Amino acid sequence: MRSASSGARIFDTIEYADQGEALTDLRNGRVNAVLTIPPDFSRRVLAGNQPRVALIQDNTDNIVAASLTGVMGSVVSAFNQPLRADRLSGAAALDVVEVYPYVPYIQYLLPGSIAMSIFMMVMVGGGIIFIDDKARGLHEGYLVTPITKLELIAGFNISGTIKAVLAGVAIMVVGSLVAGVPNPLDPMRMLRMFVVIVVTAFSLISQM
Repeated sequence: MRSASSGARIFDTIEYADQGEALTDLRNGRVNAVLTIPPDFSRRVLAGNQPRVALIQDNTDNIVAASLTGVMGSVVSAFNQPLRADRLSGAAALDVVEVYPYVPYIQYLLPGSIAMSIFMMVMVGGGIIFIDDKARGLHEGYLVTPITKLELIAGFNISGTIKAVLAGVAIMVVGSLVAGVPNPLDPMRMLRMFVVIVVTAFSLISQM
């Protein structure tokens, strides 16, 4: 790092004693990348035992990330130059670790597809049915039934929620398998997603 920061002054370096503090500053945007040098790096360089350093960078800015990768790659390549002829046989390598992992586009669309399926079922099973009943005059029959207003609204909400939950769960299971989500049938993950779908469906149907 000292050789990289000297001369052209391409970037400024900050030394951290704690890697967790450095990663926290990276996620908070205080630094653009964290270069992790293991304690045995120099020993591996001398032994030619494939020394490696890790560059953990914020990949939301592609230009800065590419620049840092190129600069650090040139710095690491200096370790591949033998100090003496035929002394170092191992090659130093730069491991680039992105702090925000890449998410496939189809997995990115899956939550929106689930929300849209819930919304469509809520709209059809809640608002449109009520408007259709009112157009047909069926709502007048509700007024003469021996039920309270709370029971009437609760019936609409629960029936619409059940329909929306069925649609959301179906899209969740099928979409997870198609999108290649890791461990899509994990019981705890499916339980948490089921709770989120139920709450979302009930909230939307209540607004309807």
